[in-house]
Amino acid sequence: MRCLLLILSSIVTYTSVESAFSGSMSRPISAKTTYLKSVSVPEVIEEFYKTMPLTSAFFTCGIKASAADIVAQQRGAIQLVDEEAYKDDKHEHQSTFTLTNPIDDIETKRNIAFLLYGGLYQGIAQQIIFNSIFPQLFGQGTDVLTVMSKVSFDMLVVSPLICLPVAYVVKSFVFQHSLNEAMLNYKDDVMSNSLLFRYWSIWGPVQCITFGVVPQHLRIVFIAVVSFFWLVIFSTISNDTSK
Repeated sequence: MRCLLLILSSIVTYTSVESAFSGSMSRPISAKTTYLKSVSVPEVIEEFYKTMPLTSAFFTCGIKASAADIVAQQRGAIQLVDEEAYKDDKHEHQSTFTLTNPIDDIETKRNIAFLLYGGLYQGIAQQIIFNSIFPQLFGQGTDVLTVMSKVSFDMLVVSPLICLPVAYVVKSFVFQHSLNEAMLNYKDDVMSNSLLFRYWSIWGPVQCITFGVVPQHLRIVFIAVVSFFWLVIFSTISNDTSK
């Protein structure tokens, strides 16, 4: 885990230094000083997402996915403790779950799987798919026909054939399971836990807003905010031990 964090930290440091160096070469020292004094935090953030879309997408979505899985794991632990307490008739209708150190209760491999899935697919891959490939296939417009074409293709092709299966593949890689087992788990969640219907009910309306309203360089950030709540649900479904 420490090695992973070190690698991610190194990438951030490299890209930040590269951006700062290139910017300083294009402005005199006095102009650069004036620029640093006048720029605001929101402007810096927006510039980061504009100039380094892949890096910003990876870290935004990776950290978000990791946090969502932590929430899902904690909710699952609370539910498990409450069920056991109810069975024993000791603390009926009352939660007895307390955490002295929540980090000790986190399943690390599962969380790494979600971090990688969030950063690599929901971040980098979706940045390329939504902001590079989709405009070439369907155009740059925000009219109803263009937006619905993008949303339909995303819901019926990208999501069931790429987006959701990739999550199970990444998880199988981290847990050292076979690819066949990963696909069987995906099929089981689609057939038994209504995974696709839950996905469509959330992401159909959201993607209409994504492609119709949100500026291109902020689309991945918008998706990341919404997908935090979706990943809590998805983490619970894909790690349901009762199935």
